[in-house]
Amino acid sequence: MKSLLIRASACAGALSVLAGCSGGDENGTVGGEPLPIPVASFAVASSSVNEGAQIEVQVTLSSPAPGNVLIPFTMTGSATSGIDFTTGVSPLVIPVGRSSGTIFIGAIDDFGDEPDEGLTFTMGTPTHATVGAISSTSVTIVDMDVPTVAGRVTDSVSGVGLEGVTVRVGTTTTTTDENGQYTLAGFPSAPSVLVSFDNDGYAPQGRVVDSVSMANAPLNIPMVKEALVQTFSPAQPAVIAVPNSTAQVSLPANSLRTADGSMPTGNVTAVVTPVLPASNLDVMPGNYLGMSGSIVAAPIESFGALDVRFTDANGASLNLADGMSATLRIAASSRVESLPSNTPLFHYDAALGVWRQDGTATLRGTTGNQYYEGVVTHFTTWNADTTYPTVNVTGCVQDAMGTRVPDAVVSIEGRSYASKLTTVTDAEGTFTLRAKPSNLAFLQAIKGTAVSNSPSIDVQSANMTVTPCLVLSGTNLSIKLSWGALPLDLDSHTLGANPDDHVYYIDKGSLSDSPYIALDVDDVNGFGPEVTTFARLARNRRYSFYVHNFSQTFDPGQTASPARVEITNGGSQRVFTPPVGETNQTLYWHVFDITTNNNCAPTIVPVQRFSMTEPTNSNVGNGATYCD
Repeated sequence: MKSLLIRASACAGALSVLAGCSGGDENGTVGGEPLPIPVASFAVASSSVNEGAQIEVQVTLSSPAPGNVLIPFTMTGSATSGIDFTTGVSPLVIPVGRSSGTIFIGAIDDFGDEPDEGLTFTMGTPTHATVGAISSTSVTIVDMDVPTVAGRVTDSVSGVGLEGVTVRVGTTTTTTDENGQYTLAGFPSAPSVLVSFDNDGYAPQGRVVDSVSMANAPLNIPMVKEALVQTFSPAQPAVIAVPNSTAQVSLPANSLRTADGSMPTGNVTAVVTPVLPASNLDVMPGNYLGMSGSIVAAPIESFGALDVRFTDANGASLNLADGMSATLRIAASSRVESLPSNTPLFHYDAALGVWRQDGTATLRGTTGNQYYEGVVTHFTTWNADTTYPTVNVTGCVQDAMGTRVPDAVVSIEGRSYASKLTTVTDAEGTFTLRAKPSNLAFLQAIKGTAVSNSPSIDVQSANMTVTPCLVLSGTNLSIKLSWGALPLDLDSHTLGANPDDHVYYIDKGSLSDSPYIALDVDDVNGFGPEVTTFARLARNRRYSFYVHNFSQTFDPGQTASPARVEITNGGSQRVFTPPVGETNQTLYWHVFDITTNNNCAPTIVPVQRFSMTEPTNSNVGNGATYCD
């Protein structure tokens, strides 16, 4: 925030925002002669000012006033007080004998790309003057920030950063570096943009992100590796079945065409990829919002998706010919206890980044091998979804000192349903998100490199308020464990700075007192997530994080679950998946250690080892000293 300037002074007994103080007296005379009643008018009907500069709105009088002129004014428009500009003091006072005055207001630079915003000043009824021809004036606050989106792209299973991913907003593109990091800047400013991600060997991804979120949180994207690439003759009917999955595509002979309606050249290559949101909601393209026609209908809950693409021997993209259809089987993937027997189908509109309702699907198969089957007339990413009723969940975000935080990006993720929605906090640090009533969900906030705790909430059947506020961690360090439907119960364990510090389901720790580590929830019914947050770190200590297979089941075990541990450290994201070496006796997966220096700066030290015995705390002595 570069400018918060309001210039104020006292003149002729008035406390207000003034242009100057000289000439005349309070009796309305100059040289003993009475002054006429002047006409007050804004100097111009419109103007503009750069964000971070000073707004100066001048009011002129047709002649000096016979007394102090008080001009009340109001401010309206798309700009928001306290966020885009500082509040002005009304009325403006023009001292007796003067012929003009100026309102001074600061235009706040919020360092986030956003559209230009308007502020209209409207004059009320003055004292010792009448209203002139220009009774209102509009000021455009010009955004000076370059639109920028940044983050990391990773493989959805291994967590390894993907190099060479094309990141696109409109016609502006960049590629990820060797660690999967990217920064894309310079695209046209807009309230929200579609960010698309394309990489050879992976299903395409995309997100619609608003300007405030872009400026205040990284956009980290997992991409799903292509599951099946199969070549066949388009002149023959084809069944493309994904190995070790219920997903498949069945299409009739001679049903594919190029964009101009031509027959394919040579053999056709099919690329079919199941998208399974239950263990990681972020693998789904789009924003879990469904559309019916041109109307955003409601949030959607996913039961699994399937990306389907075809090309001919020349690399031309193919789709179904007019009047032709194909049958899809979408592998079921959900966090609900019982899948619905029928559900709508939605397809991903890659040009707009939205889901459009288009058809229905029926649940088939047996438990553990279920799928949704439906008929489609074109190929893209298809999602077995349903919209759901919502209630409002209201809460707040604050920093470690208790100060409310505006423009924090807050998400709500279903624990017992597969959907995720986001919003940003207002000037008072409050937020409202929609959630599925009578279900479990969890919340998390991000602002820059800081992340909050992630409390689990029992969503009520009516609108509700969550207390206390989410707290952005002073360490910017959090750990998220997630897994599949089985094993039912994996547990997060953190060994802290003192020998007796052990944060897990029996002792969930504390963020306000030693060990300054807290486990938000113990999930015992599959999937997770379990989130561990660090409020403070100690000097020159070793922390250890490991996962316990509490269920003691190995069909599948942690390796095939798939389990994953995501650590966020100062805005940098790193993902760990189980190493080799799991047996039916290795209940413990020691994922990594965190070492600190004398300034409490953390270093992540991978361990990646399965063992039959529980890791132990290696710290000596209980005198850990913590950094503020």
